[in-house]
Amino acid sequence: METRMPVRDLVSDAFGEAFATLDKCVQLFLDAKLEERIYFDHDVFTAGLQTVSELTARAAKLAPEPRVKYLQHWAEHGPQLCQEIITVIERRNPPVMHPQDVKKFLQTPDYY
Repeated sequence: METRMPVRDLVSDAFGEAFATLDKCVQLFLDAKLEERIYFDHDVFTAGLQTVSELTARAAKLAPEPRVKYLQHWAEHGPQLCQEIITVIERRNPPVMHPQDVKKFLQTPDYY
């Protein structure tokens, strides 16, 4: 007999994973900055806060099961997307991260 976890617990777990992923992504960007591989435009911090706000607002509007899928997608793909963004920025001259780079996190699959 299969025991399924209540949707509420799945959402809670996925939410925790998503925010742990955010922490990983922030650390990737900060490490790249501390290592002087990239630099931040003066509006990057504001754009980051706005992006996190929009991502969480989107999650809040979803029904529980789609919310789990949305948060799991975020957790599974966030660090890879961060590294891809860092790689693109490193190739620039100068290697400056701009708000539009942060906004790339708002691109999600159509099924959300």
